[in-house]
Amino acid sequence: MIRRNRKPSSCEPCRIAKVRCDHAAPICQRCQTRAIGNLCYYHPAPLTRVRDKQVRARRARQRGNQLGNRDETKDAELTEHHGKGLSPSSLSATARTPGSDTSQFLGSTSYLAALKEHPLSVLPSSPSSRCLQDEFEHWRTDHAYTFARLIRLVSAAAFHYEQIAWYYERGRFTIIPAPLILGPLAVLKEYVQVESWDGISNWESLHKAISAASAIPLLVDTTTTLDDFRMMVSGKRLRWEFVGLMLALAGISVQGRYPSHHVLELRNGEQMDVETFTKDMVLACNACLELCSRYGQANDVVVWMRYMHIFLGTEVLGETSGRVYRLFGDLVSSIYAMGLHHNEDKNIPFYLSETRRRILAVTHRTDKNIATLLGRPPRLPHHYCAVELPRDLADETLFLDHKCIEMALLTLDKEGWNTAGRFYPATVIRMRQILSVLREQVLDLSLGCRGETGRGDRLLYTSLSLWLPISDLYLVRFAYQRCRDTWEKIPEQFRYRPECWETMGAVDCLARVIVHCEYLLSVFQLHRIRCQDSMNGIKDLLDTSTKILSVIVDLTRRCQRHEVRKQLPWITIVKCLIYVIPAAGVLVSEIHRHTLSNRALPSSMPRSEIIRTLSFVISWFQTSELPSTSSSTACMELITLISRLLDNSLDYQPVLAHSNVSAPVIAGNGEGSAATGNIPGLQQGTNFDGVSDAMTLDSGARLDANLGLELASEDFLSWLDDLDLDLVTPDWIFFGE
Repeated sequence: MIRRNRKPSSCEPCRIAKVRCDHAAPICQRCQTRAIGNLCYYHPAPLTRVRDKQVRARRARQRGNQLGNRDETKDAELTEHHGKGLSPSSLSATARTPGSDTSQFLGSTSYLAALKEHPLSVLPSSPSSRCLQDEFEHWRTDHAYTFARLIRLVSAAAFHYEQIAWYYERGRFTIIPAPLILGPLAVLKEYVQVESWDGISNWESLHKAISAASAIPLLVDTTTTLDDFRMMVSGKRLRWEFVGLMLALAGISVQGRYPSHHVLELRNGEQMDVETFTKDMVLACNACLELCSRYGQANDVVVWMRYMHIFLGTEVLGETSGRVYRLFGDLVSSIYAMGLHHNEDKNIPFYLSETRRRILAVTHRTDKNIATLLGRPPRLPHHYCAVELPRDLADETLFLDHKCIEMALLTLDKEGWNTAGRFYPATVIRMRQILSVLREQVLDLSLGCRGETGRGDRLLYTSLSLWLPISDLYLVRFAYQRCRDTWEKIPEQFRYRPECWETMGAVDCLARVIVHCEYLLSVFQLHRIRCQDSMNGIKDLLDTSTKILSVIVDLTRRCQRHEVRKQLPWITIVKCLIYVIPAAGVLVSEIHRHTLSNRALPSSMPRSEIIRTLSFVISWFQTSELPSTSSSTACMELITLISRLLDNSLDYQPVLAHSNVSAPVIAGNGEGSAATGNIPGLQQGTNFDGVSDAMTLDSGARLDANLGLELASEDFLSWLDDLDLDLVTPDWIFFGE
């Protein structure tokens, strides 16, 4: 490794002993002579100060005490807020909002944006991320433990092979073609059995052998066959990047296959539950990344390992984890360093070229998901990527001979889709990549800089590659037309329809649901842009939010088949923060706002149906056995907030107006508080000192201060007859203007 002053770094034992190091990798000659080769490593930041563990433990206890009082504080604020009949904006200025106690920036498209005006004290916690800080530090500093632990985990290759084979057999969302993973894994499993790895007595020699193989550049060309590739990364030439890739895939598979309390038998003498295993895989894969960084190499397997490590880290540490965010930046840097975003390398085999297309597509899509979730700018813009979509071919087809591949390419249509209607992993990648390009354009409108003249002078990057100032009306029309055109790029047979559950497999339907939700999310963000300027688009925003929740509700109701039922909580948690929370947050916020202002909810779906949909989503999350991950914890905290806001809206009783009214005001779309038996239109504890003893309707019917409406009076019945209630229910019957 090279320091900033362009001089080579010394290994840690030589640096600490203040002796000259020969800078040999992976182990210098002096450490070999002193028989401390297991302690020889090159620290990427040797002068970094390690924080005292007692200080970290004390601060962790303080954070735990603060979190313990959080729910009581929120309940007290909401109780006081409801008792006074005040809007959220009238709360004390000392009430905290999301992000007020954290340095992490969350933008306008983030999962908390729709709820930021309501009394949420702190951001959802990430307990797993905090409790792993000490473990990350331990793995980073105690090299003897780290190296021995990695070798011990590699000795369970047979267990890892079984789990990853199940993942590829059941999955529709695989990225790396199965032969590139299962082939080297089979070689490694056989090698471990033949060599009788115990991972205890001979870990030092095994670590040295793997490090020596990892220091050799991984070179491929057009003549590199699948068998050649297997032997280059596995067996006697096992590399740390493939070890990390194997461990990350094993963690992903185990988390989707078993409940968190299930005990695993690793076949190397170890037993651990699923939650512990997945955390161990995150730590081990992170250690493999640090080992690979010593050699400064960037190859395809390193990129694969980085992506899968991020995938698993998202589940264990949470989608909003700062560590995951930084890891994704490293992945993008590796892609740029290898030139995967540029014109394709012609000197590589066909299967590797297609795999690079796939990994670039999924990284681009993940970049847009993270940008949307956190409200931060994307880091892999599409206009810098000159690579086409991956071809819609089966994984096995990529490894055929040249003649068979040419014949397979002829079966594709002019856009690259398979004409047989088969649903391959590449099919899902293509669909989601097309929609991620659309999402990037929407993010550009949501997060991009705007001029001083206001939103009316927004700039849109048009197909003519010119920045043109345009009006908001034209902008919206252009954006909606772009959405429709993008959706039309996906063949009809691959789109989601509710009736597909009756004719297709559950996994195929699940893939279609996720793609459909990603399209609706782009439309949802467009409507939010409109509502930032004016509330003219609130009806479309509410309708789109309802569609998103309806699709999720349909998924939970229909997806009861055995092959998906076990994975449903895991899959739903993965998509909850990015789909469910924003849509539900908008709906419950608008219901709350319109209830306080005593106005009708401007939506196509009846208010009662929206409330039933929200109630179903809330009850599903509260009654389901969710995985023990940071993501599920964050989702439950936000679902609890949404539930409280919905209850607050339903329990709210508006104060009567101090002037004559043309009709009785019926709160909550005509629904009173069933739990308390209160009369609709009357708030408990209302002070009537400033209200006259009686008010008179236009018809002459009297309404006194205690809502003593003369319902049986002749004047009131005549007034009802004039309303023509047998024809069309008027808008004011739900919320009086």
